[in-house]
Amino acid sequence: MTDFGRKVGLGDMLKSIYDPNADEVIAVAQTEADMKKSVYDPNDDGVIVVAQTEADMKKSVYDSNDDGVVDVVPAHKATHDLGGTDELAVSLVEDPYHVHPCAFQGFLHNRQFDLVSNAMHQLYACPDTLAADKHYMAPVRLPHGAIVDGLHVNAWTLDDPADEVTIKLYRSDPLTNDHDIMGEVQHLAQNARLTKSDLTINHATIDLANYYYQCFMKMNAHGQAYAASLYGCWIDWH
Repeated sequence: MTDFGRKVGLGDMLKSIYDPNADEVIAVAQTEADMKKSVYDPNDDGVIVVAQTEADMKKSVYDSNDDGVVDVVPAHKATHDLGGTDELAVSLVEDPYHVHPCAFQGFLHNRQFDLVSNAMHQLYACPDTLAADKHYMAPVRLPHGAIVDGLHVNAWTLDDPADEVTIKLYRSDPLTNDHDIMGEVQHLAQNARLTKSDLTINHATIDLANYYYQCFMKMNAHGQAYAASLYGCWIDWH
């Protein structure tokens, strides 16, 4: 039989692919393991440059600095073994909700004209010749499910004991007209402009299905022009 000098076995066919020069030098990866090696050790220096196995791939993700410290959540199974779930609990702090001073409207004693504004950013109380507290309301429109963290009021009063700026955050039941005080900040006779806060919030979760929300302000200037001023009111929430 004539020998045409051509290898016909499967092994030889593979050899002809991986040793095209027939010089016993493998030009490309010959087996699956070698193929992986050619990917993960392209320099053939014994140094794995990328993760070789699934475990190593996870390691490269979860221990990015190769310092033995897991820097993100480990494998899915591990979280379940520790009692975790597929849900991620994310708490984001939102920008404060500002109640503009000019949003307050009078509703008792027809006193809606007892406030004057300076450049649309400051609210003054006019002289109270009737010696009655002035009451004002401003709507609060936080999203359903939001959680209130604090109430803050920046105000100025003179030093008379009757000079006052008090703001309460209310939740109100439209069916019963009941009001719950969520937080309260009071400025009394301080003869200074200060920011005061209430971080002990009651009924902190916003429930728009059953309530509406508002800020109630009582202001008393004790007969002196501009003896009480509101500069800002804001609500922290997430």
